Amino acid sequence: MSLSIDIVRDLPDDQFAVEQTPYDIFDGVGTERLWTAPVIRDLGATFLPQLGGGFLWIRPGETGAFLRECAMLLAHSPRIVAATLENKTYPEQENYVERNLSTMIYVTYHARHNEHGVVIW
Repeated sequence: MSLSIDIVRDLPDDQFAVEQTPYDIFDGVGTERLWTAPVIRDLGATFLPQLGGGFLWIRPGETGAFLRECAMLLAHSPRIVAATLENKTYPEQENYVERNLSTMIYVTYHARHNEHGVVIW
């Protein structure tokens, strides 16, 4: 299942509004299969493995921890690529993993700057 990331603004009564991604960047962030792979949890990730439930809600107060998790995974991208290669070449999978983590970091940074959260679904 392909996933997207959106900025969400909390509203009263447990409602929310989806905000446009900055500069209309592509909001694709990979697949549930990639982010729930055992290597992701083995590296110490706690947010992204929760995508097994179909979506991941990062509240405004959690954006800093989520950014740190994404940065840590980006630093370990060679290990993620090697463990999730499947039918792609190494350079293709490396680009896929790094591009999707970079998108998560970029969108979450903008959400955090505006005191919003993000949802990956």
